[in-house]
Amino acid sequence: MSLSVLQLANKGINPPDGGTMGITLFTRELARLGHQVTLLALTTEKHNNPDIFPESLVEYIHLLSVPVKTNPSGWKLLCHFTGSRKNAYMAKRFYHLTVKQKLTDLLKNSKFDIIQLEGPYMGLYLPIIRKYSNAAVTLRAHNLEYRIWERKANLAKGFKKSLFKILSKEIYRLEHNIFQAVEAILPVTQIDAQQIATLAPNTPQKVIPFCIEKTETPAIDNTKQKDNIGYLGALDWQPNIEGLYWFMEKIWPYVKKQYPQASMQVAGRNAPNRLIKDLTKQGIEYIGEVPDAVEFTTQQSLMVVPLWSGSGIRVKIIEGMALAMPMVVTSMALEGIDATNGKHLHVADNAEIFTQKIIHLLKHPDAAKAMGYEAREYALSNFSAKNWFPALTIFYEKIAHNE
Repeated sequence: MSLSVLQLANKGINPPDGGTMGITLFTRELARLGHQVTLLALTTEKHNNPDIFPESLVEYIHLLSVPVKTNPSGWKLLCHFTGSRKNAYMAKRFYHLTVKQKLTDLLKNSKFDIIQLEGPYMGLYLPIIRKYSNAAVTLRAHNLEYRIWERKANLAKGFKKSLFKILSKEIYRLEHNIFQAVEAILPVTQIDAQQIATLAPNTPQKVIPFCIEKTETPAIDNTKQKDNIGYLGALDWQPNIEGLYWFMEKIWPYVKKQYPQASMQVAGRNAPNRLIKDLTKQGIEYIGEVPDAVEFTTQQSLMVVPLWSGSGIRVKIIEGMALAMPMVVTSMALEGIDATNGKHLHVADNAEIFTQKIIHLLKHPDAAKAMGYEAREYALSNFSAKNWFPALTIFYEKIAHNE
């Protein structure tokens, strides 16, 4: 049975990051299974909507865009706290009259079996959906937003700590309400699913992780590179910035002291000027945004993911594992990925151990290569789209028919 699915996304699909890749994964895989998919995505200051889908899928995909401004501002935040706080401030940034009208027109003229909210912030449009559509509404929980802000509050100090706590509580209330209001939830990890079950025990769930395609992930030989350490991540996301500073201050000086020939490259878009200057002072090369993440990864001996806050699943770790890339990561970064420490990658939350694991991989490239291939086998076995999306179709059909 072919389904008609509408995806509502709070950002465009380019440039690629964990969120946008998770959105387009659903669009692409549902289309490959023969379902009709409409993707209505907001184009923001950071994300736009080029047509990136294969020509073979064009007849199954309808891509729509609405340009909006979503950047937070001190003035808007002040107005929020001095006015009505019915909805979370972080969500209100994505509620616009132009989007409301576009969605209303779309629902009046099209019939959908499933309407999927890409994240809780699009839940503010739920009253419009209920008014003009009988479709079953699902929520793709890319992460638990309130946990991100909760963890940011734990790491912050002073005014920011108080602000982040307030924002976290607002988002918690929003997610709690949306989780209970939709017909089904699609978390990316079992950990998130367990947390969501405490908020909405009666809402059906189906865990669908970020997935990869074996044909799109060739194995690389990291022994061809020598002594290069790579970091890849969006550098306009505060948890990535915080993790990178931890690495620069706690890890990198000791790696250089013990292994002077080591070099490091950092790739990622929109890095603050201060971060670029601090990287340069440490002798770390800042590449900026790279057009091809795979090509950048193939130039490294190993990759590091020093992350201390966030929620959901780290797409870059799954992609790196699929490429047979050795990695050293924190346990926070590995959340939602049931890989084995010491076999598929190295996990370290202690600065000294993190440093030791990096040095070990650099000094023993053959062992690093063996670990990389163990990681690749794990990733391709556990995160193949073909293993997950046929079952999602069955789940969709049950939800659409209220079974």
